[in-house]
Amino acid sequence: MVDQEKAVEMGKQYGAEYILSGNFAEIEHKVDDVRDVYYKFTLNLKNLRTGLLEWSDEKEIRKVWKRSTFGR
Repeated sequence: MVDQEKAVEMGKQYGAEYILSGNFAEIEHKVDDVRDVYYKFTLNLKNLRTGLLEWSDEKEIRKVWKRSTFGR
């Protein structure tokens, strides 16, 4: 499965130092012709050697749509 000329010898690979994990959440609310959607993204970077959370951040986005009187 691996090109032997490019393969790393056993025991010579570096182990991972960090793991990046994330979460995505969506909440939708509809009232008549208005659709309100809220998105939340969360990312965490954990140091695998110490077990400490090195970095974490969240981003929230809100989108509101109103159905046009004309067209669809």
